[in-house]
Amino acid sequence: MGLGYCALFGFDETVAAAIECRRLLYRGLDPIEHRRQLQANERAEKTKLVTWEECLDRFAEKRKAKWSTGYTKKWRDTLDRYAGDLLARLSIDAVADAIVIRGLTPAICR
Repeated sequence: MGLGYCALFGFDETVAAAIECRRLLYRGLDPIEHRRQLQANERAEKTKLVTWEECLDRFAEKRKAKWSTGYTKKWRDTLDRYAGDLLARLSIDAVADAIVIRGLTPAICR
């Protein structure tokens, strides 16, 4: 495992990083996987997953100037009726085309 470009880190920092890697190994953890997990956790915190419902709220808010109040309500009621139970609490990254189509099929096929 490389610890980084030698001009960026002094001897003391390099030794401290090596000792930390050895401690992880001693505890049965892979230092590279541990670092990847920490980075993934940081990315997830930064992006803070958005639910389907929050996404709909944001979309409707952006359309507020172009849509009438009645249309906005009807649009939201239709989505809630046909897809709300299925999608409301899912994070938006878990919503796939197939799930949306399955949820909206009753509205499309009537």
